[in-house]
Amino acid sequence: MNEDMLAKVKETMAINRRIRMGLERRFKVGANRPKISLGQYTLLTVLDEFGEAPMGDVAKEMGLSLGGLTGLVDRVIGMGFVERFRIPEDRRIVKVGLTAKGRETLQAILDVDREFAASVLSQLTEEEIQTFLKVFGMMANGLKNEEPVTTKVMQ
Repeated sequence: MNEDMLAKVKETMAINRRIRMGLERRFKVGANRPKISLGQYTLLTVLDEFGEAPMGDVAKEMGLSLGGLTGLVDRVIGMGFVERFRIPEDRRIVKVGLTAKGRETLQAILDVDREFAASVLSQLTEEEIQTFLKVFGMMANGLKNEEPVTTKVMQ
């Protein structure tokens, strides 16, 4: 890797770190926002998108080990946001799904987050927004096919 590319990689990593730290802070102190971790939020959004799903499928979607997901699910079950159950047709399969409280909590979070995202995007020109969306989409598509580097769950 040449020096120019190395400098760009370092800058990208620094920006990514600042974004992750900012998101973590936001999840801990956001006004009018239920207090859940980024990992818990991610679980709620995955279950909202896919509905009731087998634990293995959710773990794969989130890039977690089944053990890592089990700990995370245990915590959100304790909060009343998720339920875990077996299906009668095959008792070996354990599924998880959102409770009514989980859906309400996620909706409250998404409402606040939409306002935040709108305030950030309002500072950009239409061209900058389109570039941002294109680059983020490319990054998301590239990462979707990657194997997880770690199975540590953010708490």
